[in-house]
Amino acid sequence: MTIYIDIPKSTIVQILKDLKEKELGGALNTLWWFFNEASKIPTENLSIKGDPEVIAEDLGLSKVIVYKHIKKLKELNYIKQLDPKKHLYNLNSSMFSRRYFFG
Repeated sequence: MTIYIDIPKSTIVQILKDLKEKELGGALNTLWWFFNEASKIPTENLSIKGDPEVIAEDLGLSKVIVYKHIKKLKELNYIKQLDPKKHLYNLNSSMFSRRYFFG
């Protein structure tokens, strides 16, 4: 089974707008990290363990920068934090969906 994250045109337009108007900038790399992690989860539960230390290591960034990116992504409603102590997040389901392909 292959899992794809579906990004509707309206979300792409919003991302481009936020890049220009809301200084999404570098946080886009962190958003792509969340997409990648979501594509690895084989269930409808989209809870993603987004430990800033792991994200920083994966992206070659500092933890401080990753914390800023996560804050920006939450402010712009791309991700929702489920548990601050465990760094659990969900992608905003109104902006993204998952598709499954078998074969």
